[in-house]
Amino acid sequence: MITGKKQGGLGIKNLKNQSKALKLKWLWRYAHEPYSLWSKVIKLKYGEMDSWVTKEATNPYGVTVWRSIRNWWPFLRNHTTITVHNGVRTQFWKDRWLGNQNLSEIFPDIFDLALHKDRTVAEMWSPQGWDLSLRRNLNDWEVCRLVEFFKRLESFQGLKEGEDCLWWTEPNKGRYKVSSGYKVMNRAPLTLNWPWRQIWKTKIPLKVACFTWLLSKEAVLTHENLRKRNNILVTHCCLCGEAA
Repeated sequence: MITGKKQGGLGIKNLKNQSKALKLKWLWRYAHEPYSLWSKVIKLKYGEMDSWVTKEATNPYGVTVWRSIRNWWPFLRNHTTITVHNGVRTQFWKDRWLGNQNLSEIFPDIFDLALHKDRTVAEMWSPQGWDLSLRRNLNDWEVCRLVEFFKRLESFQGLKEGEDCLWWTEPNKGRYKVSSGYKVMNRAPLTLNWPWRQIWKTKIPLKVACFTWLLSKEAVLTHENLRKRNNILVTHCCLCGEAA
């Protein structure tokens, strides 16, 4: 029933998923309003994990609300990337700003060799190019890997004015909205392309549309469906007396 009408449901709002989508909105606002009073209070109370979110709230008392919100950060992170402007808030190795993975996951061998693992994009970038410092000289078999690494960085066009921000990669791309988050959480698996919406668009009485929907779902309370539910109302034919 909570499935959308396009997928054959009734489109009734799933309040549990709606609540989750609202929590994601608070995480989105925290990442985009670093100078607001409420985000400063949250930051001071729980500490920063990085530029985008606080540390996990693990204390047993007094953190129920933010803990329930903070627990949804992995979900938001998996559906966002970072748009780099001045590069101050974006960690070069650990944030997802070049595709759907961070550089430490794509190039773990180069990450192990890096001398500065916590630098931001702004600290790594210079007008002459990337300032990558390694803790030792490369072996012959590692040179090709470093070439791949720099080819990956070629798509970066340089720093720009403005602050770095999260980019929502799902429907309504760019800016997160509660409705967009709800659609992601309530996304139904692909089914056969049946014209479900025609049931509700056709100009017929509502009770007829509801009956048609039940009929298409094989949910009409016929004797056959009642027997499947172990609800037997009549065990014989009223006209001939033959057992059903």
